[in-house]
Amino acid sequence: MLLKSQTFIASLLLFVTFALSVQTVQAQTVAFVNVHVIPMDSERILEDRTVIIQDGKISDIGPSDQLIVPDGVDIIDGEGGYLMPGLADMHTHLGVFDNDPRHLLLYLAEGTTTVRTLTGSQLELNWRDQVQQGELLGPSILVGRTMFGMYQDSIGLNGFISMFRLGVFAFPLVFIGLAMLLGFLPRDLLIGLGALGIGVLSWILPYPAASPTLSTLLERPDVFVSESPSQAVEEVQRMHQAGFDFFKAYDGLTELEFVAAVRKANALGFYTLGHLPNQIPMEKAFSTGLQEIAHMDELLSFHWIDYDPNGENDPELLRKGFSVNFETIPDTVAVLQAYDVSVVANLSTDEVLYRLVFDTPGVLAGPEYAVIRPQALEAWATTGRNVTSFAEQGPNRRDEVQPFLEELTLALHEAGVVITIGTDSNVEGCIPSNIHREFELLVKAGLSDYEALVAGTKAANEVAGRMGKGNHFGTVEVGKRADLILLNHNPLENVSHTRDRKGVMVQGVWHTQEELDAMVQAFVSTY
Repeated sequence: MLLKSQTFIASLLLFVTFALSVQTVQAQTVAFVNVHVIPMDSERILEDRTVIIQDGKISDIGPSDQLIVPDGVDIIDGEGGYLMPGLADMHTHLGVFDNDPRHLLLYLAEGTTTVRTLTGSQLELNWRDQVQQGELLGPSILVGRTMFGMYQDSIGLNGFISMFRLGVFAFPLVFIGLAMLLGFLPRDLLIGLGALGIGVLSWILPYPAASPTLSTLLERPDVFVSESPSQAVEEVQRMHQAGFDFFKAYDGLTELEFVAAVRKANALGFYTLGHLPNQIPMEKAFSTGLQEIAHMDELLSFHWIDYDPNGENDPELLRKGFSVNFETIPDTVAVLQAYDVSVVANLSTDEVLYRLVFDTPGVLAGPEYAVIRPQALEAWATTGRNVTSFAEQGPNRRDEVQPFLEELTLALHEAGVVITIGTDSNVEGCIPSNIHREFELLVKAGLSDYEALVAGTKAANEVAGRMGKGNHFGTVEVGKRADLILLNHNPLENVSHTRDRKGVMVQGVWHTQEELDAMVQAFVSTY
């Protein structure tokens, strides 16, 4: 009987803890005392401060011996810890990674209080609004929508679409032929001609402007497949009207489609980031109006030796990886600097991919992967690029690509190009906790600890400002949204200290690290 009671109590506690992640979130009026503030507006520490939070924002900051805490305010004793802005993951894929909104806890538990999802749909738009309204516990969300092109088979829909079109067009022809051969009634012939007309229209008007695209009717509502410049323009217009925060141009777009889509976005004041399709000259992409590059390694193909963007490549090089020309880095830096293009580093993405090539089981057995769904781990281990198309590229990616990306990152930073960080969660092995590895790899590339932290805080806020999404986070100052992390040790001495947190405040609501970890474990128990 006692055992059953204990089991019931444990289950109840688990349920209550788990429910915290989805209940209405109320901002608190609190004061952090006995904290050292790292404001991230410059490389400095404000010793022994009190920080007052009211209505989800920072309302006052001052020396602990001078700033009087009002009566009735909840006190959070920082115990000499370091208070800094919450982290920003500027490249992730929320709904594709996990379509359960409770997985947002995986980000929050790592100190990430702002995320930008690059393959968004109505699902993520709903999450964004629910978080903002305090109905869902998670980081603040910026939502973009992706546009693929038919130029290459980027998402596996192209073959399906072609077969669909062929079937719609060919079936009525077969029907008419049989009607004529077998002497069917004129009525049947008219039905066949009508079907043929529909088939013709399906080619001439593939996606009417007011209708959903074919990709939204399949398993990938987060993407759009463009087949013409006019169609790309119409979809950019729809994205903007639907309330997306930005537009992501992806691989496969022809130059005409890419230019038309980006120019339309510019005309609407609609922020545009993306991949750099290899068949489009780099400077042409930026002169058209592309404002940000989604991965540092999008610049890689412009430095490959003996690479042909038109597709006439040595199969051996495709399989094992191209050598990289380091000497042309200054040319690339000059172009990005001239067009004021920002870049998401994503260095951890490239690192984890080559690590998976060498030892997939060992990497995925790491403790950080204990919170990832088994289905995702199985897919990465059996069908990921690490065991298919990249299977022989481990040495190339470790010995040439990663050093190149690090050198390019440092050169861009020294030239004043804005660099942010992202985990690219959903790519093989890429998970929310990799946000800390992003900092460490920036330091490895040559940035100081402070400069690396800027990429995940202040610089992210600057990019959000370019997106027209306000100036709400990224520094600890009066008026900013109270998105904060409290660390046990000084991250300016060692950037890895972002891994060791006392707790996280998001939109003015404080959670100890123990509480967040318990909520994550409650969520993981539902897998």
